[in-house]
Amino acid sequence: MRIWILALACVVSFNNLFGNDIFKNKEVVEDEQMWVGYINQTRITKSFGWWNDVHIRSKENFGAAMNNFLIRTGPQFYVKDHFRPSLTYTFLYNFENDDRKTAFCEHRMAQQFWFGHNHDKIRITHLFRNENRWIQKVKDGKAENDFIFRDRVRYNVLANISLSKKGFEPGSILAVLNNELMLNIHAEDNFYVYDQNRFFAGLGVVVSKQSLFHLGYMNLFQQKTDSYELAHAVRFFFFQNIDLRRR
Repeated sequence: MRIWILALACVVSFNNLFGNDIFKNKEVVEDEQMWVGYINQTRITKSFGWWNDVHIRSKENFGAAMNNFLIRTGPQFYVKDHFRPSLTYTFLYNFENDDRKTAFCEHRMAQQFWFGHNHDKIRITHLFRNENRWIQKVKDGKAENDFIFRDRVRYNVLANISLSKKGFEPGSILAVLNNELMLNIHAEDNFYVYDQNRFFAGLGVVVSKQSLFHLGYMNLFQQKTDSYELAHAVRFFFFQNIDLRRR
């Protein structure tokens, strides 16, 4: 258990150092955002299930204006209870500028691997994802009927730490730490390896044996073509695991 906590700390420290270094090269634009998400894993048989997640993200003063909408879905395979590869499709609808007059879409196909470790007071999950991205081009303020291709890898580590004597029973309060690093490995246009890092700290509540939610602060540091975005976000995620197998 201590090894995984140390690994999480190392990932955060590495990205903070990396971020501080590249801060020197471009203008940094700060923003306040609101992120709301629903993440679902539904098990249908012993070895097969389905992954779904939906996200709405808003910018400006913690949610004054919606910025993008994302939906991800695809089959999930239960190699073991705590090892679940998936193949997913993602559709993202995004506004190019703050005036929200120009919108573009993005299509993604991804291969992902989810696995976790459960202990009495801590549950840690890892998610590796390789995303093949087709991003609609925008020129002179207008979306074109053409796409550019990029390939990106992501590593997400999440720690749920129970603050209650009863562990992860319904009503338990959790301390939550989460970090996700994204790196580009191929791009048809402007290529840079570092894409973004998302660090989250907050609290959670176990709603039932199948669901829980997180609420807290997320720091996002993203590289763009001519600037870096430093976002301070309030993030609310609801997680649900449904088992449809006959008992």
